[in-house]
Amino acid sequence: MTHGIRADEQSSGVFELMFLEIQMEAQYQRIDVVSPTVLCSARADLMGRLHPLVAELDVGVVTSDEVGQTEAVGALITLGIVGATGILYWQDQNIRHWFRNHKTSTLDNLSPIVEKFGVFGVDLGLLALYGGTGYLVKNEKMKETALLSLESFLVSGAITVGVKGAVGRARPDVGGKSDFRPFSLDLEYTSFPSGHASDAFSIASVFADMHDSPSVGVAAYSIASLVGLQRIYADRHWASDVLVGAAIGTVVGKSVVYLHKERKDSAYVIPLVDPSAGRFGIMVGKSF
Repeated sequence: MTHGIRADEQSSGVFELMFLEIQMEAQYQRIDVVSPTVLCSARADLMGRLHPLVAELDVGVVTSDEVGQTEAVGALITLGIVGATGILYWQDQNIRHWFRNHKTSTLDNLSPIVEKFGVFGVDLGLLALYGGTGYLVKNEKMKETALLSLESFLVSGAITVGVKGAVGRARPDVGGKSDFRPFSLDLEYTSFPSGHASDAFSIASVFADMHDSPSVGVAAYSIASLVGLQRIYADRHWASDVLVGAAIGTVVGKSVVYLHKERKDSAYVIPLVDPSAGRFGIMVGKSF
């Protein structure tokens, strides 16, 4: 058995990748047909030989089963969002009528105030204030949360604007729920998805994931939800618009936090098995 080690460090110095190739000539060099038994045997043999290395590096092993589970969860979430959007689209008109029939003077007065929490300029100002406060009091968590929220806010907003222009759905106070003018420059045909909901949830999801206290998440998502409900109450968005906007903001926000935490100090081992070529190895990644 021969061992080959290649190290490749990117010029930026941010990410270092080491690839360890183990060529098992004696036992697996001439495998033409890969059976499940041979594959399992090779994998077990490989991981047994790599166990000391894995322990020394103190890293986790990413298996194909874990990757499959992640993809399955992602597929279920996507399916759930699509299904919920379909149900709301079917009921959009009824939901609109319900809100219109339950207007009150108190809600009318509160509506403009709640709306501000989903306005682009206001959200930027609040993030700047929060991050600036963190800088002044030397609170790293506040500064980090503000920067990640800004990243999520901008990415989510870009996605939402792109979808709005491509779909071209009429606002409730302009046309019917099935009135579409794709790629229209008319702002009254930019209902889907809700930009206010997308902005609010892109920030709320980051605050929720960056703080251990459940009360922070409850408060953040409650404010974001009120913004979404206000858009329906003000007759500027259909319920399905709000749901998709909230989903975009939440997915982007959680992804930004997840990737940030992975970049801080993470390492992983991915088994690479190719019995037909007689090659069995691993890929070890480390970020700082």
